[in-house]
Amino acid sequence: MQTKTQKLMLQGGLILLGALVVSSVGGWARRATADDQPTPLTAPAIVGELRSLEQSLEATRGELAVARLQLERANAIIDFSTHYSIAADLAAAIYDVSLAEGVDPALAFRLVRVESGFKGNAKSKVGAIGYTQVLPSTARLYEPGLPRFPVPARPAGAVRGKPRRQAEARAARVQPWARPGAGAARRR
Repeated sequence: MQTKTQKLMLQGGLILLGALVVSSVGGWARRATADDQPTPLTAPAIVGELRSLEQSLEATRGELAVARLQLERANAIIDFSTHYSIAADLAAAIYDVSLAEGVDPALAFRLVRVESGFKGNAKSKVGAIGYTQVLPSTARLYEPGLPRFPVPARPAGAVRGKPRRQAEARAARVQPWARPGAGAARRR
C-alpha cells in the first residue's frame, strides 16, 4: 500500500509526462524547432502594448484599493457589532453615518450606547428620541423643513399601550433624523 506522499509524487510525474507529450505533439504538428526565431516586433506595437498593460495595471490597482476599503469597512462593522452585541445592520448604519458626518466611528458607537443603549425607540423624560436622543426642536434647527413633532399629548390616566405605539410609529416615519442613516441620506 502506498503512502499519500507516494501517490502525490506519482500523480505529479504523470501530469509532467502528459504535458511533455502534449507539447511534443504540438511542436511536431507546427514543425517547430529550437532554432525558430520569433517574429520581430515594431516600436509602435511595443509602445501600444506597454500602454495597454499600464492601463490594465492601473485599473487593477483601483479595483484592489476599492476591495481593501470594502474589506476594512466590513471588518470594522463586524468588530463593532461583536463588541457592542448589536445587529450588523445597525452597526453598519452607525458606522456609515458617523463617517459621512466626519465623526470617529468609535466615538459614535460610544455615544449611541450611552444615549439610547442601541434602542431606536428610546425616549427620554424630556422628549429626546432616537439613537442619539435628539430633541425634536433641536432637530428642526438643523433641518428646518422637518414637521412639528406629531405625537399627541397623552390624556391623563392613559397607560402605555397601542395608541402610544402607533403615535411613535408615525413619529419614526416623519422624522428621518430619528433613525441612523436616514438623515444623512436626506441631506445629500
